[in-house]
This record gives sequence, C-alpha cells and structure tokens, in this order.
Amino acid sequence: MKTKISLLFIIFLGFISCREDADTFDGPSITEIFSDFKFLANFAANKTTVDFATGETVDFSAQFNKVINWKLTIVGETSKATKIITGSSRTISSTNGRWNGSTTNFPTFSAENCTATLTFEGISDTARISLTTLSPKKIDAFIIADFEAGLNPKWTTFVQSGTQIDFKVKTDNLEHEGKKYLN
Repeated sequence: MKTKISLLFIIFLGFISCREDADTFDGPSITEIFSDFKFLANFAANKTTVDFATGETVDFSAQFNKVINWKLTIVGETSKATKIITGSSRTISSTNGRWNGSTTNFPTFSAENCTATLTFEGISDTARISLTTLSPKKIDAFIIADFEAGLNPKWTTFVQSGTQIDFKVKTDNLEHEGKKYLN
C-alpha cells in the first residue's frame, strides 16, 4: 500500500512539474510573423560628421515591431567605397550597427560625403542618412610599392624562377594612365 501511494505521488509530481507555462514560448508569436512591418524608432545616426583618423565611430540605430533581416549599406560619393553591415533583429544599435570607417569593398573611404541606406529582406521600405567623413580611417600598414617610387626598401621580393620581374618603375609608352608604371 505504501509503494502504491508513493508511486501515485511521484506520478502526480511528474504531471504538475511538466505543466507548460502559457505565458512563454520559443520563437516569434504568430501575430508577429503575420503583422505588417513598422518602424518603432526611425533610422538615425549618433553623428552626421565623423573623423575616422581620430578613432571616431558612427552608431546607427532603429527599432522595428518584429524581428527582420536588414542590410545597412554605406557608399562614398567620391571613392565609391562600400561598407555593408547586416543583421536579423528588432533593433539596430551600437552593438550591431557601428561603423568604424572600414570598408567591405575597396577602395577605402576618403574625406567625402557618404549615404547610409537601410533596406529589408522582402520589404520595400528604405531609409537613408547622409554622412560626411572628415578623414579616412588610419590603416596600420605600409606601401609595398607604388608607381612613382617603386618598391619599398623595407620589403623583400620573391620571384619565381623563370619569370622576368624587375620591380622597377618604367616610363616608356606602355603605360595605360599617367606617366609611369611598376613593372
């Protein structure tokens, strides 16, 4: 008799401990999935003029009524440099929408006007912000070679046997643009 009561008690505890909490669930709600997309807070930037050479950054922000795939594309008007930041969230903030002057596609940004465009997957809404970069991001690098001075003396070359590369600046009629080229 004692074992039957213990067994019933254990079964009873199993039932009440497995009770599903009606207030929480995994994933988005059905109303969120089928609701129309809306901005809860407009697309904005914490500054419209930035000096990347001094280490400044731009933090973009926006808030939406549901989780959505978004794409932030920044394009330089003069350089045509491009930076792409993507995410899937309800908000864009400094944690997922910070730009430090880097580029996704070369060339690098220069001191120029830029346009930041926010687009969404499957949604026709678009938002834009104009920005001005006062100076480009400093890159921790050195030039290996250029078309005026030739090869940097700090750099050593490797030439595969059988090739004829001299790493000299030439000024004959074979250049495509300018007066010199690096052979």
